[in-house]
Amino acid sequence: MPDESNSVRNDILNFLVAGLTAAPLIFLAVYYPDMPARVPVHWNIHGAADRWAAKSFLAVFFAPILSVLLQIMLALLTTDLANAGSAVQGSHPASNYKRAGLQANLSLMQPLRLLLAAMLFVIAFLQPLGSSAPHALQWASLLLLAFVAALLLVAVVGVVKIIRLQRKWESAAPSLEPEFQPQNWRWGAFYYNPDDPNFLVHKRLGAGFTLNFAHPRAMLHALLLIAIVAFTFVAAANI
Repeated sequence: MPDESNSVRNDILNFLVAGLTAAPLIFLAVYYPDMPARVPVHWNIHGAADRWAAKSFLAVFFAPILSVLLQIMLALLTTDLANAGSAVQGSHPASNYKRAGLQANLSLMQPLRLLLAAMLFVIAFLQPLGSSAPHALQWASLLLLAFVAALLLVAVVGVVKIIRLQRKWESAAPSLEPEFQPQNWRWGAFYYNPDDPNFLVHKRLGAGFTLNFAHPRAMLHALLLIAIVAFTFVAAANI
C-alpha cells in the first residue's frame, strides 16, 4: 500500500511538472506575434523591468526552454536514483545506509523538480505580464521569491539528512569498498571504475552521490549538462 501511495504521489508530481513546463511554451508560442518589438529580460526585486532586449526567439523562449532541459536532466537523474536504490542488496549496515542515502536524494529531488518548474513558469510569464498587466508584476515577483525561499529550505533540510547518512555509511562500510580506493578517482573528484557496475556512487568530497564516469549512461548525463550550459551561454550572449 505505501508503494501504491508513493506511485500516486509521483504521478501527480510528474503531471504538475509537465504542466508547469509545457504551459509557458504553448502560451508564448500563441502570444509571440502580438508581443512588442522590445521585451523585458530582467526584473528587480520589486518586479519592475530593468533590462530590455529586442524581441527574438531566445529573448522570449529562454526560460521555458531552460525549464524543459532541466526537467529532462532531473527526470533522468530521478529514474537513476530509484533504480540504484532498488539495486542495493543485503542487510549489512553499510547497505542499509546506502539505500537510505539514495532514497534521501530521491526524496530531495522530487520537490526540487516541482519548485524549479514553478520558478521558471513564473519567470516565463513575466514578459507578457509586463506588457498586458504591469500591476501584476509585483505579485509575480513576490511569488517567485516565495518559491526561491521554499527551494532553499527544502535543499538545506535534504542536504543535512544526506550528510548524516553519508557519515554513517562511511563508518559502516568496509575499507575495501571501491569508493575508498584512490585509483578509482580521476583528479580526486571524478569516479571512473569500469569494474564497478554501479552507476551512482558515494562522493569522495562532500556528501551525496556522483556518477561512475566509466558507465555508458554517464555520457547521457554529461551531454545534457553540456547542452544546458551551452544553451545558457549562447542565450546570454545573444539577448
